[in-house]
Amino acid sequence: MLARGFEVQLVAARETVPLRHAVLRPHQPIDEIYATADEPPDGHHFAAITRGAVIGVASLYHEPLPGRRALESAWRLRGMAVRGEHRKLGVGRALVEACLDAARNVGATLVWCNARTTASGFYERCGFETRGAAFLLPNIGPHVLMECAIATTSTVPRG
Repeated sequence: MLARGFEVQLVAARETVPLRHAVLRPHQPIDEIYATADEPPDGHHFAAITRGAVIGVASLYHEPLPGRRALESAWRLRGMAVRGEHRKLGVGRALVEACLDAARNVGATLVWCNARTTASGFYERCGFETRGAAFLLPNIGPHVLMECAIATTSTVPRG
């Protein structure tokens, strides 16, 4: 992966917090961002790293899709963040690929997320589809529910 100028690695949840704070929730105290909920036993946390610096993060959790609680094989992508100067360079796509591969490896049939409306186009290009109308998360902004069906082979469109 270093041929791209960065490497995606599995990391501890706490290693995702500084970037999540800086990119997603700079208005919140950093200690509010890190919670014990970030370390469920089946959680997966990924960081894109270049020259020792974390430039992107994403987490994957085993969590039912809202409104479809019976779907035990659903996993949630959350806390996705890429430093501004590293966007549009494949970092986000590589993180989504890592999450979808991890979900596929544990038998997931669906990955879902609450995407900021400004990022919905990115997720669509990665194979996610919008479900329902936009909604507002207080102190964060407008979001949409998106989901991606998991096949036994890679579902992230290339390009």
